[in-house]
Amino acid sequence: MSAAPELSGVAPQTRAELLDAARLSLPTPTGLWQRLTRVGVTRSMAPADAKYVILINTFVVLNVVVSSLLLFNPDQTVSSRLILFSPMVILLLCMALNWQRRYALAALALNAVAFVASGAQVFVSGVNGGAHLYLLIVIVAPFFTFPRDRSWLALGVACLPASLFVLAGVYYRELDLVPAPSPIAFTLGVTGAAALAAALGYYTRRVAREAEALTELKRQQTDLLVRAVLPPQVAARLKGTRAAERSLVAEQHERVSVVVCDIAGFTALSETMPPEELVGLLDALFSEFDELGGRARVEKIRTLGDAYIAATGLRDGVETCTDRALSFAQGIIDVTRAFAHRRGLQLGVRVGIATGPAVAGVIGTIRLSYDLWGPAVHRATALEAAAPRNGVALDSVTYATLAERDRYVSIGSLRGPDGSEFSAYAVSGATRDA
Repeated sequence: MSAAPELSGVAPQTRAELLDAARLSLPTPTGLWQRLTRVGVTRSMAPADAKYVILINTFVVLNVVVSSLLLFNPDQTVSSRLILFSPMVILLLCMALNWQRRYALAALALNAVAFVASGAQVFVSGVNGGAHLYLLIVIVAPFFTFPRDRSWLALGVACLPASLFVLAGVYYRELDLVPAPSPIAFTLGVTGAAALAAALGYYTRRVAREAEALTELKRQQTDLLVRAVLPPQVAARLKGTRAAERSLVAEQHERVSVVVCDIAGFTALSETMPPEELVGLLDALFSEFDELGGRARVEKIRTLGDAYIAATGLRDGVETCTDRALSFAQGIIDVTRAFAHRRGLQLGVRVGIATGPAVAGVIGTIRLSYDLWGPAVHRATALEAAAPRNGVALDSVTYATLAERDRYVSIGSLRGPDGSEFSAYAVSGATRDA
């Protein structure tokens, strides 16, 4: 069995690291041993459930190997070979049941074979040889092999060898007609039972350790996914909370700068470009926006089609939120120009920036969504539609914070989606798209 994956202690931060975490959390068996012991383990199975299947398969493989060696021993009689062959077939059936995803039935068959074999050994050799000690292992085996949702069935199955152990210890000495074994035979019997118990405990611990390591990797993967759609403080607030129990996440912000940009020329491009190339192009461009926003301390809110929505002032730096928003807008224009030049495309971008109060919050239960609402969002949407190609349009609140206002000219009054009217300004010398 391979060693458990090592945890770096640092949660994945990028999409590439997320994919690495996904591959680690669902390892692909490589060697013959791993392939055999993981028969029936699916990629969707939780590591805590997979360990039960692995233990059953491990016992089957070991038993088949040992029985096969004994089976071809020339000293074995026909009856002895038959006794060895019958349980081996049943144990192979256990692996076949795991392969068919019938895990509880596989565990039941395995424990039945172990119970019958141990009970028969007690009947043949009696308690004087220490054979009844193997029943102690058979008692605990159901709790290591039955799925987690079959705990009561495991308890019921464990009661059978427990009852036989008590009966053998109390009554068998009176009925035992088998001569007392030699001290060496007794020592071998007790030692074998102790060794088997130690091996079961050691291997169970190793399987559990691997399951815990894979569970930790899955937790890191989930954390990354949550952080990808929610701000860090919101993700921390929702972490470990069930959907039915979580409280409403809503924050009032008195001053934020909302940035809305739209790709000019994208609609015409979508009519001629294959879907895979179109989505790949938009993904590559918006990924550059994400990197730019990370450097500029701009919070990405969401994307809507070919529109990219972000904001500043949600976490820190309220006094500089407009400066950072303007710097981010200029960076978007530069990035889009360079992107279009590299690919030989007729693409541009229009950016609208509005400053004012807004409400931020998380909505939904199946697919969580972090969004903004308020007058600033409405104005930014209208400003984006009125902005020149590769230019920026501002509302009066944002315009008032500028140190150099001569670069912008008034473009009159605009009406937002909520029906409000406000003054707007845009970069001078830029031309509107038709």
